[in-house]
Amino acid sequence: MLEALLAVIGGCVLGMITGLVPGLHPNTIASILFIVVITSGGNDFVVLLILSTSIVHTFVNIIPSVLLGAPEGDTALAVLPGHKLLLQGRGMEAIELSAMGSICSLFVSFALIPFFVVFLFYFYDDIRPHLWMIITGIVAVMILTEFGGLKKKLYSLIVILLSGYLGMLAFNNEPLMTPLFSTLQYLHVSSPLIPLLNGLFGASTLVVSLVTGRSSLPPQRHDFQPPSISKVKRGVITGTLAGAFVSWIPGLSPSIGTVLAYLATSRKELSNKAEDYIVAISGVNTSDAIFSLLTLWLIEKARSGTLIVIDELMPSSEWSLITIVGMMGVVILSSICGYYTTIKAGGLLSRVLSEMDMRIISGGVIVLLASISFVFGGIFGLSLFLCAIPIGIFAILCGVRRSNAMGVVLVPVLVSYIKQSFLPV
Repeated sequence: MLEALLAVIGGCVLGMITGLVPGLHPNTIASILFIVVITSGGNDFVVLLILSTSIVHTFVNIIPSVLLGAPEGDTALAVLPGHKLLLQGRGMEAIELSAMGSICSLFVSFALIPFFVVFLFYFYDDIRPHLWMIITGIVAVMILTEFGGLKKKLYSLIVILLSGYLGMLAFNNEPLMTPLFSTLQYLHVSSPLIPLLNGLFGASTLVVSLVTGRSSLPPQRHDFQPPSISKVKRGVITGTLAGAFVSWIPGLSPSIGTVLAYLATSRKELSNKAEDYIVAISGVNTSDAIFSLLTLWLIEKARSGTLIVIDELMPSSEWSLITIVGMMGVVILSSICGYYTTIKAGGLLSRVLSEMDMRIISGGVIVLLASISFVFGGIFGLSLFLCAIPIGIFAILCGVRRSNAMGVVLVPVLVSYIKQSFLPV
């Protein structure tokens, strides 16, 4: 019990760091800790530490997305609604909505565990060969549900194809991603998604904000009524289900789950769309972390970098029911810790940023995102970042949903599944 508590405390600290620092991911921490274990031992404690870090990260990573416009794959779609609320003086409300979405998703996920177990055992093998149809359906729904008539649907298709082509180019040439430091290359933490999403969702928003926005943030409210369960119910349910869906599918990341949640909460008549989006996206990340852990236990398939390291340190084939129950206990403790950490850190940073010149912040974050792309991907990574920005700006100027830019992930995954289905090796 003491070991688990210490792991949660350590995970809270590490998760807060990875969540607040753009470009830093729990995969990086997991890789470093894996090397430490190889040289010094201590497997069980490090496994719990990595697990706690990954859970806390799913809470805290909303803060730079909302306050700075600096996304990662799991929170890319939160940038626009978060920025909207920030400019209304509701940045802290957006962060609290996200924290509430994540913690509520935790409990909904536990309620869905029996159904998830049945699904994996009875339907997993039957559905997997037809995943290309599911992805095709997602893309079709993204286009057909675009509001604004045929013209907007055409713009939506263009954004999907442009971002998809850039994604294909990036992933087909992934060996060209050469981190600036050899240590990063050794840890295998470079991914084309870092510069792509930084450009599509982060820098593009900030560039438009610099050109058309204000020089300072409006006063940020801290005296609002905390969100009620009824207010976040819709987003929590859709986000949890989307996270559960992507957790068992090879090649699908939470970023695609956020597309599903985004579509599920996208109704023109809703007056609180931005709030629903943020809650749903946060629910996806926490839900995916929980169900991915169950997937590793039930079918011994790791769906993330952190779970690959956990499986190496503590093989899932040897896990007992007591082991998984203990891990779920760590998940609960980490989630509670992540909830309060997110609110406290978000409140502190929102107060600091409200006193600063918004143009300086936006310009500085653009430089930071470009630097991250270069550090993690070299010249190729920086080139992807620069090529992604115009596509993101095009989506903004055309007035279509930014979720269309997730074609950068959807199109390569779709092509991969079609090849697997019709050109088996």
